[in-house]
Amino acid sequence: MKTKTRKKNKKKRFGFFNFIFLMLACLVGAGIIAVSAVCIFTEPIDAESLSIKMTSVLYYEDEDGKEVTLQNLYDDENRTWVDFDKIPLDMKNAFVAIEDERFFTHPGFDIKRTAAATLNSAIRIFDKNRSVYGGSTITQQLVKNLTGEDKRSVLRKLQEIYRAVRLEGDLSKNEILELYLNTIYLSQNCNGVATASRVYFGKDVSELSLAECASIAGITQYPSKYDPYINPEANKEKQMVVLGKMKELGMISEAEYKEAAEEKLDFHRDEGTSNSVYSYFVDTVISSVSKDLVNKYGYSEAMAQQMIYTGGLKIKCTIDPEIQKTLESVYTDESNYVTKNGEMMQSAMVIIEHSTGEIKAVVGGMGEKKGSLIFNHATALRQPGSTIKPIAVYAPALEYGVIKSGSVLEDVPTTFTLSDGSTWTPRNSNGRFSGAVSVKTAIARSLNIPAARTLDKMGIDTSFDFLENNLGITSLVERRETEAGIVSDKALAALSLGGLTDGISPLELAGAYAAIANDGKYIEPHTYTEIRDYNGELLFAARPETHRAMKTTTSIIMTDMLRAVVSYGTGTGAAFSGVELAGKTGTTTNDHDRWFAGYTPSYTAVTWVGYDIPTAINVPGNPAVPLWKSVMSKINYEDQPKSFREVLSYDDMSYRSVCSVSGLAATDICREAGTVYSQLVEKDAPALGKCNESYHEKKEDEEGESTETTEKPKDNDNTQTPANQGQTAPSHNPEPSGKQDNSTKYGADEVE
Repeated sequence: MKTKTRKKNKKKRFGFFNFIFLMLACLVGAGIIAVSAVCIFTEPIDAESLSIKMTSVLYYEDEDGKEVTLQNLYDDENRTWVDFDKIPLDMKNAFVAIEDERFFTHPGFDIKRTAAATLNSAIRIFDKNRSVYGGSTITQQLVKNLTGEDKRSVLRKLQEIYRAVRLEGDLSKNEILELYLNTIYLSQNCNGVATASRVYFGKDVSELSLAECASIAGITQYPSKYDPYINPEANKEKQMVVLGKMKELGMISEAEYKEAAEEKLDFHRDEGTSNSVYSYFVDTVISSVSKDLVNKYGYSEAMAQQMIYTGGLKIKCTIDPEIQKTLESVYTDESNYVTKNGEMMQSAMVIIEHSTGEIKAVVGGMGEKKGSLIFNHATALRQPGSTIKPIAVYAPALEYGVIKSGSVLEDVPTTFTLSDGSTWTPRNSNGRFSGAVSVKTAIARSLNIPAARTLDKMGIDTSFDFLENNLGITSLVERRETEAGIVSDKALAALSLGGLTDGISPLELAGAYAAIANDGKYIEPHTYTEIRDYNGELLFAARPETHRAMKTTTSIIMTDMLRAVVSYGTGTGAAFSGVELAGKTGTTTNDHDRWFAGYTPSYTAVTWVGYDIPTAINVPGNPAVPLWKSVMSKINYEDQPKSFREVLSYDDMSYRSVCSVSGLAATDICREAGTVYSQLVEKDAPALGKCNESYHEKKEDEEGESTETTEKPKDNDNTQTPANQGQTAPSHNPEPSGKQDNSTKYGADEVE
């Protein structure tokens, strides 16, 4: 009996050990398969491109097709990258000591640290309060910096180790450490020790003391916690840990340790002493190239920056140096500064050749530029005010047949019931209403109610999609949850009056208006056309998004209407002789922003004026208008088309005389009343009925009720909808017959 029991137990034990052995074999097999899969399917980092130390060049072609250097991006003045032999030994040792003490002996990963980190992770499953133990070597951290991949997973860790080992086989330890020290994030938007040296100590990295090196090295493990500006006490504690580790490893002596520990650190930023300050155009190119390398090539930001500055790239730019020079001369001329109470306002301007989408000039701030890659107002978001009406309301309404060029709109008291059940009653700044008005009048005078009524009839989804999909506006907010509640730009006030949640940048607004100027064809604005690598091979050819945004007839009718703003409306200050102009002024709630978006037959340009921190401007007129004129009037138009008829397809269009009161065919009654204007329509547009006395009698009755005003127009500030505001722009275009509606003719110096 006992023998049978022992045999039975032996079989059980044998079965248990077989099970354990089988499980271990499965785990080992799975591990081998996983590692093999990682090796096969994980693409290694291109070590050759990382080890290049060549100047990247921005260039353009002159009129003869000759290449002209615009900017060298890696030279003696460069403050972003620093060669290995220029980095102090104390800086190298400080990082090795605190981050990876066996860096010079391991093959890319540290078995001891990896095992300890794995064990720690297993314990943390049962003990959530246990601190995280980092097992990554300097080489592994470099891989993370270059790939941007930092998700916590077994697969990602295996890929990281594989890439680190491969990188160790392709580059020397010094090359790896150089890359690491130039890409590591060190808070305050600093990538690399050279930038950190300037930001924290105001000096070149080669001039740093041991104490300063240890202070910077201490930031890396937890940048927001050990940032000297945010938490100097924590930075000091971490500095002492770094110094202690350096002493423990024999990198510094006891005397050096004590001297560094007692040194008082003087944190102060470098105010910018470089003689080579990039232009705003160059800043914009660098930003665009970096973004494209990240989005289209999958590079991390650190790797993209590495390639831009030291990859020996040749980048062909779209700049027109004469236009850029003109723009900069206006923005650095103190006589053009706009000041209030002695404080200078900021401004930005973008100029696009709309037939190609090429950005020809950019300035992102007023006055002398103090440094490279500084804040650029040309790409910053601000509320567009009434510059949104042509692109969000009237262009799509014409495009989809919601209105026609001869439609009569109502400027009458109107209350809208919104989707949440609340109501909204827009108004004009003077509190009065104009009754029935033509589309041209509504646009020229920038009346709020006709814009809102037209948008309501068309639908906010149509407007939102038109801006986003047809005109390339990427900053619209469909829905966002905030502490104050849910916000969305899919709203009547936001889309009809321009009070968008985040706003639109001058660059994207220029791109949208350029589509109107370009016969209805949208071409994504761009600053470069191609990038070649250090061998001259084509690395990247810019392929800007190009599509038909609207029918040719829509673009021509909109241009005809926008010419009124410049000819007789609030944009008359932008007018100059020799070339036809069209445009739209804009003002936002509480006078925080002033705009002028305009175009000639060749160029589209947008100017913004305001303060960094939104503050009421409250100066006579619209300061964006004279700035726009100061630049655009100085451009050489000798070889450029002078008339819109030279670039737009007017063959299928014709003019007819219309009454601005009724929208019907003008008669002698209308001519006597001075309400005749020439309306641009498609040649096959149906005939209009004739106007009669009844329409004018109705108009006289409305005027008797004080619905019309002859006072000077002011901004349409809708106080019931903060952040949503328009402005008046009273005028009609000059008519081919020489007639115009004199009832809305104002001088060039009027405020919107």
